[in-house]
Amino acid sequence: MGKASTSKSSLVPAMYSDGVSSDDMYSDLSSDPPCHRGVGTDLRRGPRSDPSLLDPVSLRSRNWLREFSYLFVIVVILGLGISPFLEARVFYTQEEAFRLAFPEADRFERKTYLLTAEQVEAIERASRSDLGSKLVTFQTAWRGETVLGHLRIDVHQVRTQSEGLLVALDGKGSVIHVRVLAFHEPLDYKPVQRWYDGFQGKGSEGEIRVGHDVDAVTGATLTTRATTAAIRRTLAYYELLLSRT
Repeated sequence: MGKASTSKSSLVPAMYSDGVSSDDMYSDLSSDPPCHRGVGTDLRRGPRSDPSLLDPVSLRSRNWLREFSYLFVIVVILGLGISPFLEARVFYTQEEAFRLAFPEADRFERKTYLLTAEQVEAIERASRSDLGSKLVTFQTAWRGETVLGHLRIDVHQVRTQSEGLLVALDGKGSVIHVRVLAFHEPLDYKPVQRWYDGFQGKGSEGEIRVGHDVDAVTGATLTTRATTAAIRRTLAYYELLLSRT
C-alpha cells in the first residue's frame, strides 16, 4: 500500500492529526485503587496512628487530586492534537504522490480556476455530488514541451473525518492513478490499494457506480462512495476546464 508516516507535513492546513487508540489509557478512571498490606484500617485494633486515613475531608482531597491529574493528562493530549480514539495516517507528501503518478515528469505546473455559478451547477450535475468550493486546482505534469497528464487532490469527508485523495489523469482525461494521501478515519474503513487501482481507465464518458462499475467493499461503504464521488468530480472538472485546452 505504501509507506505510512505520522510526521509528514500536511497537504491542507490543519487537516491531518496523528492519534493513538488505547482502551487502557483511561482504565484507571473506573477502577478502584489497589488495597495493600499495611494500608487502611484494622477494625480489630482500631484506627492507625495516621488519623487522615479516616478523615473524610482528607480522603476527598486525595481523590480530587487523583482525578485532577487524570484530567490534566487528557487535556494535554487533546491540546497536542492527539486523539486516543483516532488512528490518523499521512501516507505521502504531495511531491511523493506526484512522482508516483508521473515519475518521468520534469516539472509540475499549478493552475487554480474560479468557477462560475453555471459551471458549479454543471459539475455538480455531472458528478452527482456537491462542491464545497468554487475554487479548483489542477497540477499539469510536463516532460519538456509534452503534457503527460493532470493531477488533482480531492479532500472530502468519509464518515466524520477526512480523506485526502490524489487523482491523476492522462492527457486524454482517463484515470491512470488513484492514491490515498491521508486518511483520518480508522484504517479498517480504508480499502486496499488494489481497489483504488480499479478506477484506472475510467473516463467522463462512462458511468462510475459502486457495486456496478467498481466493486463494493464490505465495511467500507462510505469510503467507497466518497472516493467514487471524488473521481467523478475530477473527471467533470477535466471535461469542463481542461479537455479543450
